[in-house]
Amino acid sequence: GKAIVCGPYLDNFMEEAELLREAGALVEVKDVNGLAQASDQLLASNEDANKRGQAAANAVATQADILDRYAEALKGIITLD
Repeated sequence: GKAIVCGPYLDNFMEEAELLREAGALVEVKDVNGLAQASDQLLASNEDANKRGQAAANAVATQADILDRYAEALKGIITLD
């Protein structure tokens, strides 16, 4: 339920980032100056921070079955002895 601020390198989390981006939860910054500006904006506007936080919580809630889906995908890759 919190706004999410991230840098530009999301290669390992592309699907998750897209989900949060589409929900309006993700604040992407390019550098430390962008981080400072985004932090200032979120701290100055409880409304914006809360809106983004709620969007993040809602987006994550749509993925409640993610562990089951990952486990199913891993069944074909991992063998247990």
